[in-house]
Amino acid sequence: MASVHSIGTDEEKSHKLKHKSKALDEDRDAQFGGTEARKALEKKLLLKVDLRMCILIVIYILNYVS
Repeated sequence: MASVHSIGTDEEKSHKLKHKSKALDEDRDAQFGGTEARKALEKKLLLKVDLRMCILIVIYILNYVS
């Protein structure tokens, strides 16, 4: 009977952890002004990274050619 009881507590623990992680995600989104604002910031960041990588690729090609 002890093993059945421990399985129940493991399931409860995993449910609580899922609930906590969901709450943490909501807190992170609230930090940036909500889900939509966070997605907009992430898009801006990815655009900046992509532009810098393009510049590095051009510089690499020019070094190879010269």
